[in-house]
Amino acid sequence: MPQLESRFGLQINHSNIISFDDNFDYSGKKWIGQIYKSIQNKQALSINYKDFKSDSAYKIVFHPYFLKQYNNRWFAFGLNEETQIPSWNLALDRIKSIEQNASKYID
Repeated sequence: MPQLESRFGLQINHSNIISFDDNFDYSGKKWIGQIYKSIQNKQALSINYKDFKSDSAYKIVFHPYFLKQYNNRWFAFGLNEETQIPSWNLALDRIKSIEQNASKYID
């Protein structure tokens, strides 16, 4: 709640008067901690990913930079090593598995 205080000049009352959306059944939540730590530690990841257009999952070497929640879904933004696109985004609920990758992290 400190963010509410600083952003909006609100004094927080500890009774329930505001709520944030949360999707309890959202499958992508399980990856947030691992991706967050990889961003902090500047580690590349091998991600097995199935986008909505593909019939099967594929592997991507990903250098994560940022996590964002949008419309009750979580996304990771970073560098796709193969395409060299630094603003690549992955929907966390489409990730099938994550492993550490030995590639040198690219800022």
